[in-house]
Amino acid sequence: MGQNHVRVYSEIADVVGIADPDVKAGGVVSNRFNVSYYTDATHLLKEELDAVSVCVPTEHHAKVALDVIRAGIPVLVEKPLAATVEEAKRIVDAAKKAGITLAVGHIERHNPAIAAVKRHVQEGQYGDLVTAAARRVSSFPGRVRDIGVVMDLGVHEIDVLRYLVGAPVESVFALGGLSGVALDGAYRLRAAAIPREAGRPGREKKDIFERIEQAIDACETAANILETILVKHA
Repeated sequence: MGQNHVRVYSEIADVVGIADPDVKAGGVVSNRFNVSYYTDATHLLKEELDAVSVCVPTEHHAKVALDVIRAGIPVLVEKPLAATVEEAKRIVDAAKKAGITLAVGHIERHNPAIAAVKRHVQEGQYGDLVTAAARRVSSFPGRVRDIGVVMDLGVHEIDVLRYLVGAPVESVFALGGLSGVALDGAYRLRAAAIPREAGRPGREKKDIFERIEQAIDACETAANILETILVKHA
């Protein structure tokens, strides 16, 4: 993911450098874009920087993002903002206290197709909105193993639906739970509805409920940041 950020930055700005403890991966990207390379992000943060993208595994988002904020540098954090709601709030609170611009990589908010649907919904072109659904069809990316599909990829759909509907989530339910064993953290859903108010029997079913609820909370935290940024630049 980080190399995509470097590629785009190289098209619109001067890239100062990248930091990656993986010498092999970091070296390839730094050579490709002819930029400085650091094995420790703290060394990169000592440079004169206008902005930083945090593209580390999600479990490390909080630590690195807080380091950037302490350095007084505007920061874009890949989604999800953090591995837990508590960590996400720490990042938000630190940015507010320091007066640092904080953004989250919910790129689908800027998808022209989503913008068109949002406009049509607001204008009532679809009539009364009764239901909305999203389905992600893609291969399982190995990089999501640290937090799973719901938190890493599902946040896109959760955020988009929340944005289009224009209202916070009121209740949560899931279709089934884990199908036997979690394969590399991937969730496979059965076709049995389990209302949120039901007893949530079994650890596996409880796990997926918690994942969905955490993803929703993280999306709502990120959405508040996005809406603030959009208002500032409107």
